[in-house]
Amino acid sequence: MSGCFFFAGHGMQVDGSNYLAAVDTDVNGEVEAKHSSLALNQVIEVMEKADNASSIIILDACRNNPFERSWARSMSSRGLAPVYAPRGTMVAYATSPGQIASDGRGRNGAYTAALLEHLATPDCSIEGMFKRVRNTLSTATDGKQISWEHTSLAGDFFFNLSLGARIDEYADTSLRDSLFVIDEKKASHRVIKALKSHNWYQQNPAVEEFTASVAGRALSNSLFVVGRNIYQAACGGSKTAYTYITDFMSSTAGLKSELRKAILDGMLFEVFFDPNARLRKEFKTRKFQELFHLQQHTGLKSSFDFIAECLLPDIGRFYTVPGKIHAVVVDVVTKPGTIAASHVLKSVHCGGESILWMEDADYDPEPGELPMLEKLNLAKFEERIAEQMLVPEALLTVKYASFPKTGKEKNLLPVWMDDAKEIGTPPISSPIKAFPTFAPQTPLHRHPREVPMSITCFIRYEIDPFQKSQFTTYAENWARIILRLGGHLLGYFVPHEGSSYEAWGRSGKEERSFPQPVPASYLQAPTVTIAAA
Repeated sequence: MSGCFFFAGHGMQVDGSNYLAAVDTDVNGEVEAKHSSLALNQVIEVMEKADNASSIIILDACRNNPFERSWARSMSSRGLAPVYAPRGTMVAYATSPGQIASDGRGRNGAYTAALLEHLATPDCSIEGMFKRVRNTLSTATDGKQISWEHTSLAGDFFFNLSLGARIDEYADTSLRDSLFVIDEKKASHRVIKALKSHNWYQQNPAVEEFTASVAGRALSNSLFVVGRNIYQAACGGSKTAYTYITDFMSSTAGLKSELRKAILDGMLFEVFFDPNARLRKEFKTRKFQELFHLQQHTGLKSSFDFIAECLLPDIGRFYTVPGKIHAVVVDVVTKPGTIAASHVLKSVHCGGESILWMEDADYDPEPGELPMLEKLNLAKFEERIAEQMLVPEALLTVKYASFPKTGKEKNLLPVWMDDAKEIGTPPISSPIKAFPTFAPQTPLHRHPREVPMSITCFIRYEIDPFQKSQFTTYAENWARIILRLGGHLLGYFVPHEGSSYEAWGRSGKEERSFPQPVPASYLQAPTVTIAAA
């Protein structure tokens, strides 16, 4: 366990001791300031009693004393005085003892600016990091300010250890499977190649051929990559890959525990990390619940400990660290809907905070706009909450503040549909990404005037893999045009992993008339989702 204390502001040296000025420090005299400020020795004492393995104190507090003139202080008391650092402690100063620090040009002092430049450098020891800070600071101040540290650290300390440095169970080429070299002489490698094809006709037979005997002859590093790609294939729609996950215990029966662990470690890793072993911006949650259902087997505990260790530095992105068995309680507030046995969602709370937010905050329904409805029974609603919060369903408790849960509730309507009425017309068969609460695909309701004839357009694109963002912009623009002209977009399918350069677009047109002008919902449908705390 390590502790860190950071302070930026005014620091003072009074009678050889250092004090950190507070917003209400009494500056009428040295004695008053001394007793209304925080003594640095007190900070050191508290951190020492905490019994941390390492205690880091960083002070950008050697600024020129604004009260120096009124106190008639001598130049010998400028800046901060050196301090004694107990074992396992490092005290870092913005400048050398007795000197003052620059306020810098931006919102931060020159020292803090240099610190922020190097703090996140991966795999750099704290001593090496502060050397880099010192060089940057000296350059920024023309050599006028030299940072200084006093240390009694007994071991190595890193602010940012890369995954490869923290996790030593698997090779870097397995963690970053974009670097994994396939040897087709090995059966497990042929399975990996087939799974990476993103082609069901290759993926499904490959998983079937990945028997326990094949896995038993492979190395842990290879099995880890197999696990990653089985999960990505399952998310992509491979039935055999999905079955492998749901029947994991029987699929791996007879395997040594360390080999079974490697496969499951890879699956869990794929949920959260991209092919370069970087934490994904959007996690692969499509088969999250099925995968984490395996947590019920005590024999698989080591794999869930593994993923929890991988994710621990990014704990702030989760309501509960995946892999840890921590229960999460969510409170849902609704109001009665206009449709029988329905409830309109108003808010969702976790940890005392509202966590419901709308992706498209600028969306403003037009008067008379054709509403889009999604009916969710409570089971589906809770399933969606669990998926977006990334909490296994077994660990999630949903409480309804506005009505007793009896199991008879049929509908839970979207948050902004307060005055929605039942339309009575069936939804169109092609869903689009729309607004719903906690969710994905909400179908538009068909306009009352229907003509059975329809046209579907299926387009193949060849794109530069390094210009996916430009293609995304192109697709977004066309989506609005298609909807404006009365068609509906089935989707653009862009390669997200591997070396594929093929993208696909699919849209349809039905003979139907729209009220004029076209409702804004047809041009840009909003989404409601859960925001990670």
